[in-house]
Amino acid sequence: MHSCIKVIGMNAQNRILELNAMGWSDNRIAKACRCAQPTISRIRLGISDPRESLVQAIDRLYQQQLAAPATSFPEVA
Repeated sequence: MHSCIKVIGMNAQNRILELNAMGWSDNRIAKACRCAQPTISRIRLGISDPRESLVQAIDRLYQQQLAAPATSFPEVA
């Protein structure tokens, strides 16, 4: 059972890293998932294993971002 929790934590860690790559800050992820920013940072760094409800919230956020249409930003001169 412990290894299952570790795999869930690794998935959450990967999702956070992927959200960061999409431009989401740890603080923004935390607000969207209704938790504290240090919690997101600890998960991202692999220091902490998240509870299942937070893993689900992170996964929902990630899936929503994948489904969202790409936003084009104006070029900076």
